[in-house]
Amino acid sequence: MHPSWRVALLREGTPFIAVGCVSVLAPVFFCYGLQGLEQEPEVLPRERPQVAEGIALIERALQEVFNYERLSPEEALVVVPDVEVEHCPPGGSTLLAALISNDLNHYV
Repeated sequence: MHPSWRVALLREGTPFIAVGCVSVLAPVFFCYGLQGLEQEPEVLPRERPQVAEGIALIERALQEVFNYERLSPEEALVVVPDVEVEHCPPGGSTLLAALISNDLNHYV
């Protein structure tokens, strides 16, 4: 599995975390929200007001500082033919899986 880097923004007093994942293979990133810090946190859609502000801060920094482009949810879920990625069914690897690791231990 290829590495990627994640940055997390936790607002005190809320159970929500905004996460930005940066690919080391291409100048792109993907942001999402999490609720809970336990082993299996719930993934939240970016439209939720509780995480939208944190996601906006992360996106702005990644775009302005590093000139990276955001992968939209639609782009992220495009299936890439003839690409096999660990933990994806054959023929079912998405652009997100191909560019950004699903290893949640790569936080910076």
